[in-house]
Amino acid sequence: MVAIGGCHGPPQGRIVFEAKNSRLSRPEAVRQLDEARRERNADYAVLVVPSEEKVPARMHALREYNGDKLIVAFDPEEGYPLALELAYKLARARVLMSRAGEAGLDTGALRDTVERALQSFEEVRRIKQQLTGAKTQIDKAGEIVDSLADRVKGHLREIDEIVQTAEEAAEPEAA
Repeated sequence: MVAIGGCHGPPQGRIVFEAKNSRLSRPEAVRQLDEARRERNADYAVLVVPSEEKVPARMHALREYNGDKLIVAFDPEEGYPLALELAYKLARARVLMSRAGEAGLDTGALRDTVERALQSFEEVRRIKQQLTGAKTQIDKAGEIVDSLADRVKGHLREIDEIVQTAEEAAEPEAA
């Protein structure tokens, strides 16, 4: 549970984060997020899963659902938690936009910036996928090179054996 602005007085809103390790169906994910919001009196709910493969069926990461739910794929071993940070900031922006009259918030500017952030993150995700594919291909090429190098070493051993056999055959003649 995150209380927005809670350290400066009464919170401006609440966001609940639900972490799941298994892949849920869409109805189950929506049900669990709605229940988490209700139980914790939150304005917004974020489902955190460890990978894109664990995003609930027929749902997408960093896409808002029903105006109060968001899914994010976050792998803690990946390094910088950019996706998780973006999910928090999107949820926070949505909660603050819903209370814009109270906060004096420029919702138009916020909405535009949120859209640009989502587009940029999509580019980051796409490039990471391309880099992963390239790394896989480089790793495969490395395996092929290693296999060829082993084959060359085998041929070199054969050459040594042939030369050694010839040298051993030539030694009795020299004597």
